[in-house]
Amino acid sequence: MRSKTFSEANQKDAANLVRDLASGIRRNSPSKTMSSSVYDTAWVSMVSKKHGQGRRWLFPDAFRYILNEQCPDGSWKGGATDIDVILNTASALLALLQHRRYKDCAIESETGEPRDLQLRIEKATNFLKFTLDRWDFTNTDQVGFELLVPALLKQLGTHEISFSFPAQEALFRERDKKLSKLRPEMLYSSKRSTLVHSLEAFVGIADFNRVEHHLSNGSMMNSPSATAAFLINSTTWNEEAENYLHRAKKINEQKNFEGFPTAFPTEIFDINWCLSTLLEAGFTADELDAESVSVLADYLTGSLSEGNGTIGFASQILPDADDTAKAFQALYCLGKTSVDVNPMIDAFESEGCFRTYSLERNPSFSANCNVLKALLSDPNPKRYTQRISTTISYLCKTWMSQPLVDKWNTVPEYCIMLLSEALVKALRLWDNDTFSGLDVQMIDEVPSVLAQALSTVLSRQNSDGCWGDGSSEITAYAILALTNLASIPVTGIALEQACTDAIARGREFLLDSKPLWKRPRAVWIEKVTYSSPLLCQTYCLAALKASIDTASWSKATEQLTVETVKKFIGFFSSLPLFSDLQDKELILRCALAESSAYSRSLHRVKRSIFPRKQMQPDKYLEYIPLTWTASRIIGPSSKVTGDVLEEMMRISMLNYQVDEYMETALHEKFGHDIDSARALVRRICCSADSRGTCRTVGNTAMVSKVHCNGRSPDVSQENPAVNGTGQLQEIEQVLSSYVNRITSHTRVLAAPTSVQARLRLELDSFFQAHITQIEDNMKISSQKQAFSSSQQSSVGPQTHQYHPQKSFFDWVHTTGADHTSCPFSLIYFCCLINGHSCFQNARLEFLMRDLCRHLASSCRMYNDYGSLTRDCLEMNLNSLDFGEFALDRASNDDSVNEATRKEDLLWLAGYESEGVRRTMRSLEEEGIDESILAALKLFINVTDLYGQIYIARDIAARMR
Repeated sequence: MRSKTFSEANQKDAANLVRDLASGIRRNSPSKTMSSSVYDTAWVSMVSKKHGQGRRWLFPDAFRYILNEQCPDGSWKGGATDIDVILNTASALLALLQHRRYKDCAIESETGEPRDLQLRIEKATNFLKFTLDRWDFTNTDQVGFELLVPALLKQLGTHEISFSFPAQEALFRERDKKLSKLRPEMLYSSKRSTLVHSLEAFVGIADFNRVEHHLSNGSMMNSPSATAAFLINSTTWNEEAENYLHRAKKINEQKNFEGFPTAFPTEIFDINWCLSTLLEAGFTADELDAESVSVLADYLTGSLSEGNGTIGFASQILPDADDTAKAFQALYCLGKTSVDVNPMIDAFESEGCFRTYSLERNPSFSANCNVLKALLSDPNPKRYTQRISTTISYLCKTWMSQPLVDKWNTVPEYCIMLLSEALVKALRLWDNDTFSGLDVQMIDEVPSVLAQALSTVLSRQNSDGCWGDGSSEITAYAILALTNLASIPVTGIALEQACTDAIARGREFLLDSKPLWKRPRAVWIEKVTYSSPLLCQTYCLAALKASIDTASWSKATEQLTVETVKKFIGFFSSLPLFSDLQDKELILRCALAESSAYSRSLHRVKRSIFPRKQMQPDKYLEYIPLTWTASRIIGPSSKVTGDVLEEMMRISMLNYQVDEYMETALHEKFGHDIDSARALVRRICCSADSRGTCRTVGNTAMVSKVHCNGRSPDVSQENPAVNGTGQLQEIEQVLSSYVNRITSHTRVLAAPTSVQARLRLELDSFFQAHITQIEDNMKISSQKQAFSSSQQSSVGPQTHQYHPQKSFFDWVHTTGADHTSCPFSLIYFCCLINGHSCFQNARLEFLMRDLCRHLASSCRMYNDYGSLTRDCLEMNLNSLDFGEFALDRASNDDSVNEATRKEDLLWLAGYESEGVRRTMRSLEEEGIDESILAALKLFINVTDLYGQIYIARDIAARMR
């Protein structure tokens, strides 16, 4: 009953939204859906007009709004981001200072100026200083901030308030870079640009008497703040601009908002987003009121015609790719296929992507999603195959290579929603043979990204069914994403039910929170963030309407089988890393969806370096992707992007192959010439250019200080035994390819030279440990054979002890640890995440090396625990071969049983694991960035997970 009743209300509410928009068009009444902005209101509050012999503040209510919105700490919040707080506080502080300076300026108020104005100014100044000192400038991306903040600071300086903060130099560099492309003189030409929208940034730089020609319907690109700045700084009063601000104030009051919005009017933006979203969710024109839909469609068509095929967020406004693409989507949904996307392509196509505006600093992820959707919706998308392919590549590469941040919306769910809509549509068209030549993208790139998107959305749902911090709008984004992602071919039976359940719980939350739809949180970005009740209601209604596409796939990638899902979930659920997690089955299903796409990539490159001779099937390839995807879900880090994840999977695979290769090819060729083997790998690892030159750091020859197996590597004298032909050259080529693949990675080359040198040293130690292992294996084989002959029976490791030159403690922290690949892999991982700060001083360098030794030692012990049987059969040195595990000194008995030995080994591994946790606490105390700490924790989890797998199952490929 509830569902049926709501369905009727749902349709009625959606139709009312469309009717309201159409009514505004019919009455020529501009649309306003953005929430009030402290920033824009502060600018408007500083507008004064000649009045008799003096002047008067033109909008005293705006100043009262500013006073009312100031927080006890002196700030003005009113937004969702740090830059919001900076812009709001700086502009409001400027308004306070202006009102203090011009005390004689009349204000139409019985109370007059506040008596505590000076205290307010002091508190605002102190807060702004505090915030600027802690501003994370590198992660800021909002419209024109690199111009707006310096301009406000300059104007505050005229009131003798100045600031010095860590990000100041970088901020001013970014400003100068922007101004080198967007020169103030451009404002004097007739050519329209986004500079007009941020005109207030040019106070004291540009002559405002020469920009009046940019007024459109009385505004500077529909910006109250820019229009206010024009009125304040122009020597000639403009009644049209004044009337625009009065009109904006009136419309805001009619919507029960105080203050001024960050943009007004925005009727095309409102129509585009509302109409296209509802139609794509499955609403028909009749359900939305066909007459009103026709009015809106005609308005879009007419606006496109007036703009020569492109459109902006309002009439007569500078066109942009985002609004143009959305207009095409809405019109295509209505069957109006005569519109042409070519003007959009001509206006906004850039190198490898599309720009929202022609001169913007960086492209928008969401705008490119919308452009791709428009191209795919064209009646004949095949003619745009190359541009579709390019845009897909941009989106996939961006998704994989950096945290998902967009310039028009603050939350990742919005981008994931658009991405899933676009890529699933592309995949469907490819599956139906609409495109040719996109096989690589559709088989590998797109499914991999979609699987990650699905995993991300499912893992971010809260226990009450919502996404975000209880936001209805964010929840709606996520539901719409899932309606597309639920049917992707990499999902199969593994996650379809999970998607259905998540959608149902999300919809229940939307129904329960319906009274809040008209009071959404700020998620949209302009100069500052804003909320839109219209858009929140639109997306919530769409989320309740949209359905999962149940059409089958004809040629898309394989699905996970019931047996595969059951096997992996059953096994991984029992491992300590997951066993206590409340949603472990969902987490593992999400991880499986991601890992299946990565698995194909690994299988494709598994022969890229190492020959696969004398090896049984690579069981580890089944596990590697899942270990990384599952670990990232339970401990995400913004530093570990998709490309980092994939690269670490490939390195994990190659590290297994190194182990196999060293045990076969190198053992076979150098088994009785260990010194030549060492010289070969030293020459490969310890030189900068593989020609025998040691890499140095500063004045210290770091390589020369590293001892491999007790001997200092001498790469200055080549051993003739390593300069032969045939197999020797092949071995050197294979190992060189492996080393160069690691040391030549762009992020490694971008690391400090000291970090690069340390990476080469650890690679050398890694190889030297393998050579030492070969040496030890030969010795233990001889000893075991001799012991076996003397006993006239085959005796296992529980009754035979190896007698090496090192104690177990020394061995497991040096050769044993280096053999795991953990030491060099951790440094490589830090390079990939740009975590160079982990090595920036003596304390951190020490702690990182301590962390690595603990982690590698525990990994080795867990590995040996699980591979005892295999090592015995292949006569490989194992931790349990050391005499310390055989001797019970209390009873002088050297026949301790195997169970006790393994118990001791596990205890020691746990001890080393506690050392890892202790060192991580120390790193945190030293102030390592939280995102890097989270990344390190992910690496630790993966390493621990391998240890847990080793105990449960030996996954290394055995020699035939």
